[in-house]
Amino acid sequence: MRRILASVSILLACLAPALAQENPRQDSIRAVCEAKKRIENYHQLPPGDKEKLKTLIEKANSQKKQELDSLVMCEDDTVCLKEIRTSLYRQYETLKRKIYLEKDENRKKQWQNALQNVIEQIIQVRLQLDSVKETVPRENLDFLKKLEEKYPYEVKMFENVAFSRRLKKLLGGRYGFLVKNFDVQTPIEIIDGIFIAFACRAHDCGTTDFMIAYDFARDALSAGVRENEQAKVYSENGEIPAKIAEWIH
Repeated sequence: MRRILASVSILLACLAPALAQENPRQDSIRAVCEAKKRIENYHQLPPGDKEKLKTLIEKANSQKKQELDSLVMCEDDTVCLKEIRTSLYRQYETLKRKIYLEKDENRKKQWQNALQNVIEQIIQVRLQLDSVKETVPRENLDFLKKLEEKYPYEVKMFENVAFSRRLKKLLGGRYGFLVKNFDVQTPIEIIDGIFIAFACRAHDCGTTDFMIAYDFARDALSAGVRENEQAKVYSENGEIPAKIAEWIH
């Protein structure tokens, strides 16, 4: 995984200023790229210009090291790899646009080579994600069977480590929003082997509500988050339980 992180961190650093300017934090890298374009022969530069270029390169290298360190320190391999995958998809779309618009055949070939590199990185990340999924066992949530007809707040549902960890991994940044606004709750149900917990935000039940479902047979957690009448479903196995499908509509 460290090899993948390192490869991603340096991919396309100087291929296109257009890529860099999508991220303000990469101003130093863009400056280096521009400087290198203007310089035909480094050895013919006056000493002062050499020092300026050296300073720019050191600054850019420091910036890339910080970005790499932040990825390497990622606590959850799955979350980290998904962030990398998202970044690669953005690079993929940008390069496709560059190839389409480029008139110069030599530069177009550069973009095409870069695109091929990105595709290879995406494949590596996908394989790594599959590997992580296979090697990390899910935490069992059978304890939820005992919670039927009780209220989530009554059984302190979100304080269960196994449950909260899986739900947090499923929802990502939306986990905090759900927990914070899981206010007006109904009793927990178990329907056809599926755990169901429902709640809405206080004074806003018509537009902001939530549903959590767990299929015991498939060991699959799902959740629906509706905010201001806009609903989104999250599922560990890609399937939507019937109860959540009803809730959406």
